[in-house]
Amino acid sequence: MPLSDRLNADTGPQTLAALLGRVGPALLHRVGADGPDRPRSVDGAVAVRVVLHDPHDPLPEVAAAILLVPAVSVDDDLEPLLAHAASRGCPAVGVKLRGGDPEPLAARATQHGIALLAVDDAAAWEHVVSVLESALGASTSGDDQRGGDTLFALAQAAATSIGGAVSIEDLDRSVVAYSTVEGQRLDRLREEGILGRRVPDVAHNLERYRAVFASTRIERFPAVGDALPRTALAVRAGTRALGSIWVVDPPEGVSEAGERTLHEAASLAAIHMLRRRTSDEVRLHLRAEIVGGALEGRWSPRETHRRLALAPGAHLGLVAFATLGAGAEWLTILPYLSHALSRFVATFRPDAGVVETPSAVYVLLPEGGENAALRVAQQGIATLARGFRDQARAAVAGALGVDDLVAARREVDDILREVLADEALPRVCRLDDVRERVLVARVSEELSREERLRSSGVAALLRSDREQRTEYRASLLAWFEEQADVRAAAARLGVHPNTLRYRVRRAAEQFDLAIEHGPSRLGLWMQLRAAE
Repeated sequence: MPLSDRLNADTGPQTLAALLGRVGPALLHRVGADGPDRPRSVDGAVAVRVVLHDPHDPLPEVAAAILLVPAVSVDDDLEPLLAHAASRGCPAVGVKLRGGDPEPLAARATQHGIALLAVDDAAAWEHVVSVLESALGASTSGDDQRGGDTLFALAQAAATSIGGAVSIEDLDRSVVAYSTVEGQRLDRLREEGILGRRVPDVAHNLERYRAVFASTRIERFPAVGDALPRTALAVRAGTRALGSIWVVDPPEGVSEAGERTLHEAASLAAIHMLRRRTSDEVRLHLRAEIVGGALEGRWSPRETHRRLALAPGAHLGLVAFATLGAGAEWLTILPYLSHALSRFVATFRPDAGVVETPSAVYVLLPEGGENAALRVAQQGIATLARGFRDQARAAVAGALGVDDLVAARREVDDILREVLADEALPRVCRLDDVRERVLVARVSEELSREERLRSSGVAALLRSDREQRTEYRASLLAWFEEQADVRAAAARLGVHPNTLRYRVRRAAEQFDLAIEHGPSRLGLWMQLRAAE
């Protein structure tokens, strides 16, 4: 049977039982026995949305959503939540067991007609959301609502035909679908990729991906350590790479018939991945255009309020993300950072907007102010830590109104510049953390624009340091910042106090600097600091 026919035969009505079968028990499973007493939602139509919910907050206005509840125990009193979820038509509630006894809670869930799902203790919550949404096709609309489910069905059908476990990945090596055929060979790399929703970073992977995307043919890779042999093919739409499809080879290897199936699977995957990707890109692009325009001040406050669909009196929050590094290195990383943040925001704050610029990726929160922005920044940095090796940084501004957005954009840019320049600073900063640094930087900018504000004596001093290799600037800065305490300033510079006295006196005389006059001293210090 052609793979397309098998795929059509395998794609039936989407029930919760079918969804769990496609996702597989490695990530989550239903608690409770099968039989006539199992919850009616198991065989009913499944939800079209997945929601992370804090039980201490009011239940959001969601209907028919799978609720995932972090930071609770199965021993906690979740009875009110189960009742409320059931009244909304939610088919299931997911928790991590962490060694607790799930049976009492499962019994109460069954009484309300919904299912209790046990989430793997080692799985990150955002990855659980991601895999469920991929399986549901929840990020698309119309005919594409079942796109994620179709990719899971495609992986299942291909694995059955080829005889080896199949996974489908996007360009950032996230596992978007995988097979769950019983008895097929698996290894640690496969299991970690499914649980983490991303292929682990191992030594041989980079070269393998380069080989796959550089070729239009099937590539075969031998076993390495405890990783089994694999066969792979790039998923393409014309010349455009969309991802890749991988097979853990069966004991006898992938046959010629299996290779034909793999080619057909890659072609079918391209259709669904391109359709889903295009739909997502259009929606995200439109939202990004609005957020970008708001941060640039393109419209009046009233028009900005309307375009962002803000609630009356909304307190906005703004976060800017970037990574250490500059130039071509940053421009290479930027699209991956933007993609990772878009996935993170879609999971935790789907109401937020994300826009990418050549200098940073901005996340605009329509409600919650500075506290919400700080949480998103901290959670975002934690999420990015693994993929970007602790190189990501964030700047936060909050408690904003629509009138403040342009100023807030400049504020987070200023903060981010300081954070990226000094690795000793916290990875998430607010203005209070770097206020003095930002002030000096602003003065420097103003001096660069207004030459008349700069002292000719300071300009001559800096020129002497450059051309004659004198050290007047460092000496005066230390003297100013130690409140004219020569011994403390000399110790700071590692020179003899008499040497410092000579330098300070010589600089004041040679460049006509009024170093003993209070206002002049402040102005000179700011100019010398700004010259940094």
